[in-house]
Amino acid sequence: MHQKVQRPAMQCKVCYFAAAREAVDLRDSEVYEVENSTTLGELLDQCTRRYPALKGVLGQCLLAVNHEYLPTDVPWKEVRLQNNDEVAIIPPVSGG
Repeated sequence: MHQKVQRPAMQCKVCYFAAAREAVDLRDSEVYEVENSTTLGELLDQCTRRYPALKGVLGQCLLAVNHEYLPTDVPWKEVRLQNNDEVAIIPPVSGG
């Protein structure tokens, strides 16, 4: 009989700003427990399943991992996350 091998989980913090914060109706951030080797795309899929309103905002947002902005041409599914990474979802800012 084969036992199912559990992959160790890791944690990633997701910080929401401006319209993204309004879409999730949170003060600012939350921690997700995800599988090892989770990609940014997989994490964002979890976020939008939990908060469907976020999907309408996400396409306009900049993303940062550990305080470093991701280039807009980098596919989210190719960015591998590490334990305790911090992902920031930052909508466009307007003002004058």
